[in-house]
Amino acid sequence: MYQIVPKELLEKSRKILFIGGVAIGDFFYLYNYFKALSEQYPNLKIDFWVDEYRGKSCLVRWKHKKHDIVYEWMQSCPFFNKVYTNVGAWWNLVRFFKKLRQENYPIVVCLFHIRPSRMARFAKLISPSGFVAPAIKSIGFDPISDYFAYIFEKNFGLKISQEQKKLSFNIDKKWIDKAQSDLLALGITPKHDRIIFLNSFAKCKKRSWNIDNVIELIKLLRQSNAFLNLSFIINALPEKRELIEKIIKNNSLKNVYVFTASKSFFELPAMISLCDLVISVDTSVIHLAFAFNILLIGLFRQKTAMWAPKSEKSHFIYTKNRCEWAKDISVDDVFKVVKALNEKLLF
Repeated sequence: MYQIVPKELLEKSRKILFIGGVAIGDFFYLYNYFKALSEQYPNLKIDFWVDEYRGKSCLVRWKHKKHDIVYEWMQSCPFFNKVYTNVGAWWNLVRFFKKLRQENYPIVVCLFHIRPSRMARFAKLISPSGFVAPAIKSIGFDPISDYFAYIFEKNFGLKISQEQKKLSFNIDKKWIDKAQSDLLALGITPKHDRIIFLNSFAKCKKRSWNIDNVIELIKLLRQSNAFLNLSFIINALPEKRELIEKIIKNNSLKNVYVFTASKSFFELPAMISLCDLVISVDTSVIHLAFAFNILLIGLFRQKTAMWAPKSEKSHFIYTKNRCEWAKDISVDDVFKVVKALNEKLLF
């Protein structure tokens, strides 16, 4: 395969800049490739501009976006030298590009094929005389992990083994200890009591499930003796926590608790790692459960089915039609899958 970025340029350069919008799901698959790239070219300092607007027009850049939890993870990675984030409103771009031009990046890589012409223009503003690798189209890749493999092979001639491709996630022990302590405070003994982690929220409404569906699912499960003593952890956005706690109280649900990662992104994976079953819409929670090899039920739109990570412990429910949203998946369909898994003694 023809290599876009010349090998000689990679070997003699001191730094490289990637630009693109990255979500947690993306970074799960990118992590191993960046790690491998840093090992193959130890001379390269790898910098990343996470464009939270994914190359959108300056006209939409009116205000700063909130801190994205993926930044905390990326900034903790040893193979990144600098991670640029939260450029914010459009009037900050000129100053930001001027700052990056002073870095004299010899190589700039446009990571994703989203608004490619605009991203290429940004790359040239950052590095007028540098080598710019254009974005690569993502059409026809299923599963989506094949796309990330293709990006690094096409750009850098980089191939990694199946063993190296395996998703992994390391959490500092302090976060595991905190999660265990939080569960014990609720009267739940991790790895002794069975815990179901429920996540119905996504940034995109098309991927979200209604909280009323979550409550109905819990009620259905509680009608079976097999689920009477289970504990349920409902993942909630900070601004939704009080509302969900009120809903739980109004429905007189016992052993049902609300979780919010309030101090650090790493609180979320730590909590998930202690659960026995994860039921989630298409968000980072899916990939965290997959990385921890936890029994998983994922709710997906047909349109994004390529993002579903396949394994013996992964089970997916898709919308019946491509145009439907996750909310169109019925509670009864989810209940049947949970019940079937329990009958097989898988959790």
